[in-house]
Amino acid sequence: MSLHSLKPKQYAQQILRLSEHMRDMSYKQDWTACIKLEEQRQTVMTALFEHENITQALTDIADILEEVLYIDSESLYMCDEARVKEVKSLKDSKSRRKAVVAYHSHLQ
Repeated sequence: MSLHSLKPKQYAQQILRLSEHMRDMSYKQDWTACIKLEEQRQTVMTALFEHENITQALTDIADILEEVLYIDSESLYMCDEARVKEVKSLKDSKSRRKAVVAYHSHLQ
């Protein structure tokens, strides 16, 4: 089905599927896949909100878009958790490097 022939509800359902897939990739911490999916989703969102019948369709798609927001909050949580973990790992690594440098400087 061509992107240009979709109805607003079909766009919303496609956004929901992409969001679910993004959430799945977030749990797997596959951030590259998440970025690619977000790019696809952005294209569909743009098409949805530029659709000539978007105003009339809003009540019909509100539940779907609410689910998208919920899924996005899960994905963002996973991203934040991974970011915090990575920052801690980088700090630990930096501390270890400093300790190694200090140790080697005392040996000389």
